[in-house]
This record gives sequence, structure tokens and C-alpha cells, in this order.
Amino acid sequence: MSETWSFDRVVRRITVMRTLGLCAVGLLTSAAFFITEQALWHDTALVQIGPATIPLEGFDPQLHLLTHLIQIFCVGLLVGIAIDLELLSGPALRRLRDERRNLVQAASERDAAVRAAREAEGARAESDTRFSSIFESAAAGMALTSVEGRFLQVNRSFCDLLAYSESELQHSNLLAITHPDDVPNAAALLRAIAAGAAGPFRFEKRYLTKEGRVVIAMVSIGVVRDQEGRNRYCVTQVENITARRRAEENVARYAADLRNLALTDDLTGLHNRRGFRTVAEQICAGQSRNRQPLMLVAIDVDYLKAINDTWGHEAGDRAIVVVATALTGAFRTSDVIARVGGDEFLCLLPNAGDDDVTQIRLRVASRIARHLEDLPQEFPLTVTVGVSVAPPRTNVDLDTLMREADRALYDAKRGRPTRDVEGVRLS
Repeated sequence: MSETWSFDRVVRRITVMRTLGLCAVGLLTSAAFFITEQALWHDTALVQIGPATIPLEGFDPQLHLLTHLIQIFCVGLLVGIAIDLELLSGPALRRLRDERRNLVQAASERDAAVRAAREAEGARAESDTRFSSIFESAAAGMALTSVEGRFLQVNRSFCDLLAYSESELQHSNLLAITHPDDVPNAAALLRAIAAGAAGPFRFEKRYLTKEGRVVIAMVSIGVVRDQEGRNRYCVTQVENITARRRAEENVARYAADLRNLALTDDLTGLHNRRGFRTVAEQICAGQSRNRQPLMLVAIDVDYLKAINDTWGHEAGDRAIVVVATALTGAFRTSDVIARVGGDEFLCLLPNAGDDDVTQIRLRVASRIARHLEDLPQEFPLTVTVGVSVAPPRTNVDLDTLMREADRALYDAKRGRPTRDVEGVRLS
């Protein structure tokens, strides 16, 4: 910058000196011209007589000639100055002035670039300082890793999360502290990053601490690249969500338990009335597309009140459990079995029709008789069975099917059974 200003001062001085010199020469030349002109007219007197000029007394022809020569010289000098201004020194000075402007502009641009570079360097230094401060003081675990998963730098929170020291982690890698079940996904992600995947990436992952504990974390990974687009390193942020996940699992388990309690009979573990209706309505809705009939079996435990009064309610509960166990063993896993009242059971059997009624009744009777043998005391335990069947490819209303089964059940209870089989009244 000082050299530019020195050159500028030199150019200015040359321009000023040249201008002053030319002005001085011009003024002296003009003065000489006018002085000689005045001297010529004051020192001589000319008389015009025809074509001839007759000098008066005191006229000196040599002085007259010298005066004209001086005037011609002055005019020529002025013309030379004008030619110099336009053709010689003028363009050179203009080029110098242009060069001076270019140098000044270049110096200004260079200074601006230097200031911008210094500001950028200061901003980068400030950004690095701010990032380092955030990195070290962050409550979440943070780590800088290579694209291969090798640790470059970790903060204190990351070390505390996994119970490793900083030096131990810097001699390790991401896959070494990852839960074995999550290693394939972690390795696939590292390969994708190395291949140029842009990110950022956010996912849930499990880590293993130094003591072998499982830590569930929400992981965010950003990839830092240079100006040519090459991978430099990855910034990984890890948030411990183990407690939250455990709480969510407990809530889900509690909700499932509540659903089971709402849909399950506490004593027998079968569906209750609400659970039976929830499942049975879906089956009935699809019966219009089913090529097989649909059977509903209604079962009622006889004399349950007498059992409760004679042997106590615990005995009555055991009788209910016996019947429930017998029904579970008599029917298929695809059948829907429910306890819908104190002594009432319903069993919905897809793909079962009139041809299966006798076989189903026999299975129920034999199962109940088998479980009665395991009881410590004899119960006068009998059940009454009523059956209703919906034809295939029909629109089935569950309530109608239940009413028909109840009607068959009460017909059997009123003493009009079609057959008695080992303590089972059938209708």
C-alpha cells in the first residue's frame, strides 16, 4: 500500500511540475510575443505609399527582422507545447494516471480481500471456539469419528454414558461398543457414508457399556466434507433414552394387561363377553365369503348354585374352571371360547356345521368327565349344550346366532334333550 501511495505522489508531482512549467513557458512566450510586438510598433514608424513601405527616421531593418523572428519562435513554441500536450507528454501522463488508478484500485481490492480473509479467519476461529465449548459442555454425548467408525474425539458426557475413558474410546471404534444385534445395521450405515450418502442420519441404537449394560440411545450423525466433497469426519450425537424406552415398554405392557383384563375372564383366562363379541363379530362379518358353515355352541353349568351352597363358592369356582379346561381341550385353537356369565359359556366354531354337532357334544362330555376324576370330591356336575349353525356364504348376525343357541339350550334344560351323554344334556 505504501508503494502505491509513493507512486501516486510521484505521478502527482510530475503532473504539477509539468503543468507549472508549461504554464510558465506559455506565459513567458506570450509575454515575449506581446513585448516585441509593442516594441516594434513603438520604435518604428511605417508609411504606406502604394506598394512600398518607407521607414521613418530611426527605423532599423535588422531590429524589425529580429522582432518577427522572435514572434515566429513564440508562435512555434506555443504550437510545440500544444502538440506535446496532445501527442507526446499528455498521453504519457494520462497513461501514468490510469496506471495510478489501477494500482489504487488493485491496492483497495487487495486490502478488502485481506480484511475479508481476516474476518473469515476470525469468524472461523470464533466458530471453532464456540463448537469446542458446546462440544465439551453438551449434556448429550458427542463424538467425532472417521467415516470408518474410529473415534477421533469424545466429550465427557459420551464417556460417562458408556463408562469408558476418553483414551479407551480413542483406541476403539463404533462397532466395538455397539450391541451385537445392532452391529450389522451400524456397519451398513458406515459403508453408506463412505460411499457418499449425504445424511443427516437419525435412528435408535443400542450400546454396550464397559460393564456390559445395554444403553438405548437416539443417535444423530452428520457428515462433514471438504470443498471437494470428500468425507472428513462424522459428528455423532447420542441421547440416552433408556429410561424413556423402559417407561414406554412398561406403559405398553400395562396397557396390554388392561386390554386383557377388559377382554379376559379373571377366573378361567378365557374371553369375557366383551372379548368374545370383539372377535366373534369379525368372524361373522366374514361369513358371507366363507364356504363352510359357522357353529355357535352355548354351554350352561347345571346346579352351580347348589354347588356353591353345599360345598362353598371355592368349589363352585373349581367347577367353572373344570368346565373351562374341558372346553379348551375339546375345541381347536382357532375356535373362540368365552365365559359370558357366571355359569354360561359360548364357543364359536368356524368351518363346523350340522355334521359335526354329535362329535362336538361327545368331545365336551368326555373332557368334562375326565376332569371330574381329578377333583378331590364328587360334584354333581352336568352341563347343558345348545347349538346353532349359520349356513355358508350368508350374512350372519351374531345376536341372532346367540339367541338361537340360547333357545336350543333352554329347550334342553326344560327336559326335552335329544340325548344324554355322560352327564351332558344335549339339544
